[in-house]
Amino acid sequence: MESGNKYLSADIGSEYIKLIVFENDKVTKEIKPVKHLIRKVEESDLNNHHPERCISKTFKEAFEALEIGIPENTFVNINNDKLISQTFHSREEFDRPVVINAPILKNINENILSKLSQSEEVIYLRTNKYIIDNKLEVTDPLLMEAKSIEAEDFLVKIDKRYLDNIENILSSCGLSATSIIPGAVAQGEILLTSQEKSLGSCLIDIGYSTTDVVCYTSGNITLCFTLNMGIGDFIEALSALLHLRYKDAYYIYKENANLLQVDSQAPVSFIDIYGAKSVVTVGFLNKILEDLIKQLFVTLRTIFENNNIKVHAITLSGGLSHLQGIKNLANRVWGLHRVKIGKLNETKSPDLMSNKWATCFGMMHIASDDIESPKFDIYGILFNIKSFIENLLK
Repeated sequence: MESGNKYLSADIGSEYIKLIVFENDKVTKEIKPVKHLIRKVEESDLNNHHPERCISKTFKEAFEALEIGIPENTFVNINNDKLISQTFHSREEFDRPVVINAPILKNINENILSKLSQSEEVIYLRTNKYIIDNKLEVTDPLLMEAKSIEAEDFLVKIDKRYLDNIENILSSCGLSATSIIPGAVAQGEILLTSQEKSLGSCLIDIGYSTTDVVCYTSGNITLCFTLNMGIGDFIEALSALLHLRYKDAYYIYKENANLLQVDSQAPVSFIDIYGAKSVVTVGFLNKILEDLIKQLFVTLRTIFENNNIKVHAITLSGGLSHLQGIKNLANRVWGLHRVKIGKLNETKSPDLMSNKWATCFGMMHIASDDIESPKFDIYGILFNIKSFIENLLK
């Protein structure tokens, strides 16, 4: 991150907009989460016809309140069920041993990108490992001698048309996105330790209208996706059950949010919530919420099983992560005892310690050039020494 430059990290969620300004690797300004959903539900009932207009209005007001002018770089998240994650392999072979340099590595990545459709946009790309001469796996092959090199890359892509809403929101303030980053990937970067990633962990961010998920195996991302399931489904169920307008059901939820919990010891099963009693009690709300979260967790478990993802630990994030009993519920569904609530230790500011800021901080970790120090690749060093000695003996 260049000295003196201002960087804006914007988390545009379904319920809140969160903005943080970074300068010299430090937070210099932040806007308390601005709830654009209030504007949405006040302007119309369920499923506002133009929700992006409400978001654009609120984003513009929040950005102008920062009073920072146009930042040098703007990082923004994307949570969309059209995100597709894939692992690609690309290979280069040479007639004789060559020293691996930056142009060779660039060419390998370009080979991977050339396989994509012109209508697709890659929003995240990371090389998990390189394989030298079909046998040696390294993370940094620069200056190594090889006759062949293969790259294993993980990428997240999306149809370009789904980026239009984000670009329209930013352009209303004269901004353009330097990087558009999947929200779950950003949170995984900041809320999971390297040990957890190596063990095989999954981060689940339960938001208002979506649940964003990222899974790690042996330290690398192996799956990233978004489900259209969240607390908004609870609001809709409440609206249907009690024959309320959406905004009235929303306010019932907000007024009772501190009383909600999902610590029932009932076995994992579902009920027909539309046949439930119409009497509104906290217990009634809890039962609806618990069954919806069970359904979410079981859906995720099925997705993991279908993708051969072995989950050894789970980190919960998002608005529902602090719900009483949610850790026990996750333990029962997965049969795990390694479920934690994500905690942000990046900042000393008490106002920014909540994991609700994790996306903003995670995007800065990913997008900034100097966040991570270079990886120390002992195997690559030993391979170079071996090659050097062999050349001397020829």
